[in-house]
Amino acid sequence: MALALLDRHDVRREEVSELAGRAFGELGIEWPTVRQAVETLLRETATKIVEGSLGPYDGARHIWDLSRGLNDPLVGLDTFVYAASEWYDRPEMQLQFAQAVVDAARVLATAD
Repeated sequence: MALALLDRHDVRREEVSELAGRAFGELGIEWPTVRQAVETLLRETATKIVEGSLGPYDGARHIWDLSRGLNDPLVGLDTFVYAASEWYDRPEMQLQFAQAVVDAARVLATAD
């Protein structure tokens, strides 16, 4: 209940983390590590790319941003990083980048 009552303008990260951890514990859910949380978000983003609800550039950019939160980067994200970083500098390659991102997203979405 306390978590729901927090004002987003007055919240400290530590307070949210503590309350969320307690809420997860009360529900019997294991609090994920940062890596586990990022991996889940990566798979969700990849699924959206494959389904077409998120465009290849925006999805690649989001995956690149997520990967920055890891001290030990995941293998297999190079396609997303490269496509996002080169997208606007090489407009003649955008169709190829888009296809490569969708193909890589298909693999990532089904990864264990």
